[in-house]
Amino acid sequence: MIASSNGPYLLSEFSYADLVLWHVLDGCKYAFPKAYKRTVVETPKLKELYDTVAGRSRIAAYLSSPRRAAYGDGVYRYYEELDE
Repeated sequence: MIASSNGPYLLSEFSYADLVLWHVLDGCKYAFPKAYKRTVVETPKLKELYDTVAGRSRIAAYLSSPRRAAYGDGVYRYYEELDE
């Protein structure tokens, strides 16, 4: 990630940039599961950020609630023909 960050976040503390990157990673995990697994293995800092953001108490509560919209036919949908 960024050289100034020693922790799991892009900067020294949690920011909107981390939340946006988490959402992009989560969408890619849904749309391209095979490519996502390979990318996470090659970049453990991305996995650390993904897990840390998802584990934050208020975000975890939202992710497990019925308020969260499921992925489907929007921007993030499964593209089997484009996945590795």
